[in-house]
This record gives sequence, C-alpha cells and structure tokens, in this order.
Amino acid sequence: MSVTQTRNVDYVLVGKAVNTASISTINDLADGEIGTFKIDGSTGVAEGDKFIIALGGPNSKPKFVSEPIDPVKAEAGKSRGLEVATEQITNIGYNGTGGSIQGLAIKGYYRVDLYIQEYLTSSTDGRYIKHGQWNAGAVAPTQIEVADGVALSLYLNFKREAENYVDFSVLSAAATVATAGTVNVVNGSTAVALSVAGDVAANGDYIRLGNTTSSPMYKVIAGAGTTAVTVDRPIIEATQQFAIAAADSITKAAADAAAAGIKIIGKPLSFVVGKENYRKVRWTTLTNVDFEGTEIANSANAFEGIGTYEQAAEAEWFARGAEGEYFRMGEPSIYTSVFNADPALTYDVCTIRWVEDSVVGFQPNVSPKQITLYTPNTAGYMAVAKATGNAGVTLSINTAFDGITSKLSHRDTGATSDTPNRIDLH
Repeated sequence: MSVTQTRNVDYVLVGKAVNTASISTINDLADGEIGTFKIDGSTGVAEGDKFIIALGGPNSKPKFVSEPIDPVKAEAGKSRGLEVATEQITNIGYNGTGGSIQGLAIKGYYRVDLYIQEYLTSSTDGRYIKHGQWNAGAVAPTQIEVADGVALSLYLNFKREAENYVDFSVLSAAATVATAGTVNVVNGSTAVALSVAGDVAANGDYIRLGNTTSSPMYKVIAGAGTTAVTVDRPIIEATQQFAIAAADSITKAAADAAAAGIKIIGKPLSFVVGKENYRKVRWTTLTNVDFEGTEIANSANAFEGIGTYEQAAEAEWFARGAEGEYFRMGEPSIYTSVFNADPALTYDVCTIRWVEDSVVGFQPNVSPKQITLYTPNTAGYMAVAKATGNAGVTLSINTAFDGITSKLSHRDTGATSDTPNRIDLH
C-alpha cells in the first residue's frame, strides 16, 4: 500500500446549512458554520487586520481554526458562484428544431459508433467503442425507421453495461396530435397505460411523451386499440402521468413523412466518497458512410460544474476534513467517509492563498498555505454581517483586504470573466 501526502498546507472547510443570527465570538458558531474573526476570536475585522477562519464544532467549540492570515502576505483570494453540472447530449439528424437523417437507401446499413472516455482501466488508448446498427430491407427506409432501429440497437448494446450511463430517445418533426386521455408511464418499463383505448389505433403508431417536437417518441409494438400498450424501448423518463392532451398520439404515416433523429443523453455516473471518483461520461460520435450528410451535433457538453456536492465531498475527503492532510492511498477504505458535505446542497467556493512566515531557531520558516471554503449556496448563509458583529465571511475578508483589493476576484454564476477587487459568497 502506498500513501502520498502533504500536511498543514491545504485546508478544505465545508459549511453546513446553519446560520446563527447573533455571533460575538468564535465560540458562538454552530456546528458546521463558517465564520471569520480577529485573531483573538472576536468579531469586527478591520482594514489590514490579520484574521482567522473558523469552522464551528459541537459544544460551542470550533472544530477548526486557521493560522492567522495576513492580507499583506496573501497571494490571492478568489470566489466562484455555483455553476450547475451538465451531461453531454448528442443529436443525430433531427434535433427537435431542425436537421434530418440522410442517405435513405435500399438495403442501407446504418451504424453509429460512440468513442467513450475510459475511466476504469489504463489498458486502452483512453477510449472504448460501443455501437448501434440497423439494416434496411428491400424498400428504402424512412427517417423514423432508421432512428427507431439504431436507437433500439444502441439500447440493447448498452444494457449489457454494469452501469446505465447513457440513454437514447427518438425525436420526430411530426405535427402534434394530443391524446384524448391520460398516459401513464413507469421509468424502465415498456408498459404504457392509456385511459382512452382509441388513443393508439394501430401497432406501429407512436406515443410522444409531451406536445413538442423535442419530446421523445416511442413506437407501440403491441396492445393498440386497448388501454394497455407496449412500446419498443423501456421508458427513460420519470414515472408519471401525462394529463389529458399532455401527450401526443402520432400515426405511422405521419411519422414516416416527417424528419426524425436520435438523441443520446449522458447520465450521472455513480459516486461514492473516497471510492468512486466524481466524473462525467463523455463520448465522440461517428456514423458510417450510409448516413451520408446526416448532422451530428452536441446540444450540451459534459461539465462537472462548480460547487457541486460531489466536488465538495471529494475535496473534503481528500483533505481529511479540516485537517489539511491531502493524501491518496493505494487501496480505498472499506468504510464510507462521513464529513460535512450534504447531497442536498450546492456550494459557492472561495480559495485564499497566503504565506505564513516565522523565525524558528534563528532560521526563517516560510510556509505557503491555502484554504478553500465550500459555503452553502443559500441566501443569507454567508451574510454580509451577522446581527451582533462582523463574522460574515464576505464582509470580513473584503474589509481586511481594503487597500489591497487587487488580490481579490469573484466570478458570478453564469459569468465568463472575473470581477476584480472583491469576493462574494451567499
């Protein structure tokens, strides 16, 4: 077993969703609450003051207190607003607003290859290939037939994976025809319950779960004319009831006459703190020559986000909470780590880098330090000022850095550049 570590250099503090209204000293912090104080533990940080950052613990005693941070010796302070994580979405052909499947030919062979980023092993070039395919018959296929065939093939291929990390749906430009009754679906099931039997007249017709051309289509393969029909692929949407006229019933003739496409949707990968790393599934999409000029485009890219629970939990575990001990072991612990990070929360993030210098035995001791705060993205948590003093992180740090604010910067949610001279946390 190998262990690598650094100690007393990087600290990670993750705040809990608590907010004490009245704080006068460091001992007033609630368990898991983050505050900023003068070095004597009182509130009221002034311009140029050295200050400490504390994490509240049980029994009115702080769990962590940082070394004094001297603004003059700070390198930088940066904060970032929450950025929501996204999954990759790829469209082949029609994407809900435009595009089409090209190359519709007799005995056409339609193949889609997904070059997927490999996360589990290093025995490949970093990618592995999964594919879906469909053969046309003696009659030139329609776009919806190609989309149905390839989407079903992709589903059957990927269902063999240990983890379901990609979904597939079919889109059609066919005009909306609202159902007369309700439509009940169950995630993962091919059974669909209708309140009006006539909503699907013939096998081979389609149910669209929604009323827009970006809503997913499913082909009915059994049960037409009844209230219990079977579709060609398991439902990927959440279990729900679509109200009267909230779903569509599309005839095969209407679907055959319209543009169609395949939508490939990434899903969150499993995450266990300290055991399964936080990551996003990514892939490159290629089609064979029979697809000819069919459009392939990502409508969304995979992005890990800023301030997600997973990032906070992983950073907190990696630093052993507030102990400042960054380490990796050759074999993970058999126990699940329990720290402050909460799956129900998202976070703003702030990092401060500074230098602690002192003289030990007549020798200068210079130690770089860094502290990262994950504060709940909840209005008022990092209030500009507490009711009885100045323990709010935002105001305290900005006040301490008055006169040298060029060391501070903040990037708001959705912004593409930093705003200088301040930090900002909720």
